[in-house]
Amino acid sequence: MKILKWFKQLFYIVRNYDSDLDLYMERIHRLEVQNAKLSRIIKERTQISVEVSPHAKFPHTVVLTGRYKNRDYIEPFHIKTEDLYELVQLLRSRNMPL
Repeated sequence: MKILKWFKQLFYIVRNYDSDLDLYMERIHRLEVQNAKLSRIIKERTQISVEVSPHAKFPHTVVLTGRYKNRDYIEPFHIKTEDLYELVQLLRSRNMPL
């Protein structure tokens, strides 16, 4: 008898899993579409400039500039030499102009 009660409880818990899964998959799809749209906007409105130091011991400067909703944005970053290669590979994989 105990197992029958356990199965009833289990069925009660999982009865809405399929509808919940469909709802979550729909939300994920909408977020993926929104993410793609925002990524495209950022890519179109952003320029990346890199000043590479001739000496490996000094940090390299990466400057991100962009325009969004009639506002200009400028954000400088300083990165170490060992991180520069990874940044270049990331930008190339995203087809960003260097």
